[in-house]
Amino acid sequence: MSPTAHNFGSVQYNAAAFPFTVTNTGGGLLRVSSAALAAGQAQWFYIGGNTCQGASLAAGQSCVILVGVGATTGDTSPTPGGHADTLTISSNAGSAGVSVSYTTPG
Repeated sequence: MSPTAHNFGSVQYNAAAFPFTVTNTGGGLLRVSSAALAAGQAQWFYIGGNTCQGASLAAGQSCVILVGVGATTGDTSPTPGGHADTLTISSNAGSAGVSVSYTTPG
């Protein structure tokens, strides 16, 4: 998965989503079964788009997962400070995770 981590830096809440690309670098078929934020931090991060869920990628093919800073729970005023989670991808090749983090100004 590329990149292997992303820090949004000091951003305003509901900042634009950032793309994470999953590429099949092996020789066989890669079947992506799920993509989720591991810590369940829906008040801090959201998956805004996901072409990987259920995808079957031949060698060299890719899919994209968009992760953004913001709420899916109705919380519009996050606590100032640092927030982090892990985007976890599960597939027939196992699981992989990338860390995402940001700091809320305030």
